[in-house]
Amino acid sequence: MSSCSSSASPARKARHDPVPPLGLSADDALFWLTATLAAFLVADALAKAAGTERYLACELQGRRYDIGVKYGLLTAQLALALNLNWLAILLYADAFVSPSGTGSTYTATTARMIYAMERSGTVPEVFGRVHPRYGIPRPAMWFNLAVSFVFLFFFRGWGKLAAVISVATIITYLVVPISVIVLRRTAPNLHRPLRIPGLPLLAPIAFVLATLMLFWARWPHTGQIMLLLILPLPVYLYYQAKGNWRDFGRQLRASWWLLAYLITITMLSWAGSKEFEGHDYIGFGWDQLCVALTSLAFYFWGVRSGWRTPAVIGVENDAAEMAAVKS
Repeated sequence: MSSCSSSASPARKARHDPVPPLGLSADDALFWLTATLAAFLVADALAKAAGTERYLACELQGRRYDIGVKYGLLTAQLALALNLNWLAILLYADAFVSPSGTGSTYTATTARMIYAMERSGTVPEVFGRVHPRYGIPRPAMWFNLAVSFVFLFFFRGWGKLAAVISVATIITYLVVPISVIVLRRTAPNLHRPLRIPGLPLLAPIAFVLATLMLFWARWPHTGQIMLLLILPLPVYLYYQAKGNWRDFGRQLRASWWLLAYLITITMLSWAGSKEFEGHDYIGFGWDQLCVALTSLAFYFWGVRSGWRTPAVIGVENDAAEMAAVKS
């Protein structure tokens, strides 16, 4: 026997903050399709819960469950409250299937990233070992498993872990618009299978939007991910010293913009409006304007900092040799 009640709680509102997907796979498409269906079916219940400043609670087999907890499956719990058991089962099943598909993808890609870092001399040689039969970098996979345990220890709960990983993913997108423009300037003769028209205009817009997404991730997630980016720095410095600091000065000068950018955005997130969990030193709307203008300034600084690296020269030389052989 189950029953549902509504308990007064002025300090808490039923919240449903959908996060737009950064990439769309078949699993993601299934999730957003079921989430959209669920939202349509329970929209009235959500509106009433938020409007009355109450959160729902269910009692199932003598145990009480609060609906609307910050990191809970709100739509699934509301489906249970409305006796839509089939929808709740579908949502809970997809909550398992969708992350599993993403996890399988990242298990392969991150292992190859660690393998590539060993090839560039920034991690121990053991991570570059490949299984002779299966061609899999197993030590890199074990390392990623250890890192995942560390993340689970510090960010306990699926909601917190997903939020931090989403912020980290956004940071990887930030350097792409700047890198593309710098490569067009420093290596104009490289073969490009795809040339995007209007890129000088699209690149700064993409950088500003990515920065806003980083800001929208809310404090303290922004501060937490910045701390995680700093932690591996001693390892990087160790391998730079092991390589006799080759081109380190020039690399550092080219990356000052990124270091200053991360610190500045973190400070803006901390001082931002309460709508984004900041300390409300900058009002809502103005904080986003400050972030957009600041990111635009850092974009041009980053583009000016780019230089013709030895890696680019090596790729151009290889391309020239292949062209000579073909001719």
